[in-house]
This record gives sequence, structure tokens and C-alpha cells, in this order.
Amino acid sequence: MRTSARRARFKEINYASEFVEEFSSLRQHDKVLICCVVSFRDRKQNLVDQENNLRQQIESVGADVEDVVQFIGQRYNPTWVGRILGECQDHDYDWVLFETTDRILRHPKFNATKKGLNNLHPTREQWKELSLNLGGHKVMSHLDPKADAAKIRSYQRKRGLKKQSQLITPKKAVLELYSQGKSVREISEELDLPKSTVHDLLKQSGM
Repeated sequence: MRTSARRARFKEINYASEFVEEFSSLRQHDKVLICCVVSFRDRKQNLVDQENNLRQQIESVGADVEDVVQFIGQRYNPTWVGRILGECQDHDYDWVLFETTDRILRHPKFNATKKGLNNLHPTREQWKELSLNLGGHKVMSHLDPKADAAKIRSYQRKRGLKKQSQLITPKKAVLELYSQGKSVREISEELDLPKSTVHDLLKQSGM
């Protein structure tokens, strides 16, 4: 009985899908604002990884990246997003895109090590408050907004592994094509890499 009571106490509904749209709603030529978010300054590289990942997803649909914003800080308070999107009021974006819903709003125990605690989600009231701070912008996540905390963490781990394979393995190929006089666009098309990734690899090599 005690175990069941504990599980019941930790069980919480994920309300994100009531306020965040699925990525499948993105259409060709939609104007997208990419929003990259991390909790601490020592994870700045993660901002670049998020941007590269989301650019690739957007390009695969044929939508357009209009701008990119970055935020470093916690997302427990639903008002934080207003500080970012308040600067974008004059822009006509179709969507504001995040990787996962925890990049938008997360429970303080999201990274807890104790089993059960790290599966908690923000309340419906918190999501409602956040929606009031969006300034009319529509929000979308690449991962299904219905995904629980475990699936969110799995997505982020896999994205990290994918990033390693994409940034390390094709580096020689990028440099070789570049030495042949090919442009960033041509390299991007030939290797099926986002232009931003090609730029990053060339920059890392001092090109």
C-alpha cells in the first residue's frame, strides 16, 4: 500500500500538448523562430547543437528559419518566455520552435535522481500562465508534446550522439570538397548536411 501511495503521489499528467503544437503542423514556407534554451552557461555548446538540429528539421519540411533566439536560465517560472518573445512582437512568425517541451517549461524536479520525482510535469495552471506570456505567438516542439520526461531525456541523449556522428565523421569530406572550390551550399547538398553545420566545421578548421 505504501508503494502504491508513493506512486500515486508522484503520478502527474502532462498538459503540454494542450498548449504546444506538434511538429507535423509545420508547413512549407512557414516562418519559424528557433528558440534554443539551456539552464547553465557552461552548456552553451548545447545551444549550437539545438540550433543545428532544428534547422535541419525545418529545412526537411521546406519551412523558413526567420531568426534564432537563445536563453540561458531556468524555466520553472512561466513568465520567462515573455522576456524573450517580448523582443519579437513586431515580427510575423508562424511558429516559435523548441526541441522539447521541457525547453519551454519544466518541473523543478525534472533532473532529480530519485525515481518518480523526475517524471513530474508543470501544472495546467502554469501552462496557462505561460500561454498568456507568449504575446500571441504559436509554440511548437519537435518532439511530440505528449512525450513524458523519460522520452524527453532519451531524445536529448540521441540528439547528442547524432551530433557527434554528424560533426566528426563528415569533417574530412567537408574539408576535401571545400579544397576543391565548392561553396557551402554545394557541400551542404552533396553531403546532406545543414548549411550551418558546414559553416561550423569550416570554422573549426580555421577556414
